[in-house]
Amino acid sequence: MATLLLNEMLPSIRVPADASPQQVAALVAEALGPALHTMVSGFSLAFTSLAMVHDSGRTDISSIGVLQQLALEIEAGTYDEGQ
Repeated sequence: MATLLLNEMLPSIRVPADASPQQVAALVAEALGPALHTMVSGFSLAFTSLAMVHDSGRTDISSIGVLQQLALEIEAGTYDEGQ
């Protein structure tokens, strides 16, 4: 499951055969940086959302419910920059 998620989220990287180690590092950082930022932000938001519900003592909503609500908010653009 994790492999499928990573394959969907991470871009493919083409590295010229004659690239130097520095060039390879720069290409990898440039290609993976935005995707890794998005993944870390998403997991952080999910963890924080679950922790806040747990810490508040709510028992009327399951973890699945919290994550589904979060997914709907993300789809609606609630967490887009500038909003």
